[in-house]
Amino acid sequence: KKLTELALGGGACAGRPTDDVCGIFSHLLCNDASIIDTYRRSNHTIRKLWDERWDPLTTEDLRCFLKFNQCGSKFDAAHHKIMKVHFSQDIDLRTFSNMGLNVLPRAISWMAKDCGNDKT
Repeated sequence: KKLTELALGGGACAGRPTDDVCGIFSHLLCNDASIIDTYRRSNHTIRKLWDERWDPLTTEDLRCFLKFNQCGSKFDAAHHKIMKVHFSQDIDLRTFSNMGLNVLPRAISWMAKDCGNDKT
């Protein structure tokens, strides 16, 4: 069984979530150190952290990562996070320079997939 919700609130968390708290959870949901870390060391199953009334008070990135985790599979969540964090701005083609010729077409094809499509 997977952890999908954390019921944070009340006690010490009774106020609005601070930027530090949002930053910690953003990093937990999306480790942006590298593409591999985003895929392997990010949580792709937690879909909810607290009561909906706090959602507007959290950072845009945190809301986005939680939404990605709701999109279906862990694969789809990881795909969306990698695209947002590593390829949403100018693409650095050096990312692909060390890939073998047999891997490069698959990597580019994977980047072009939409959430929920075939995962080959």
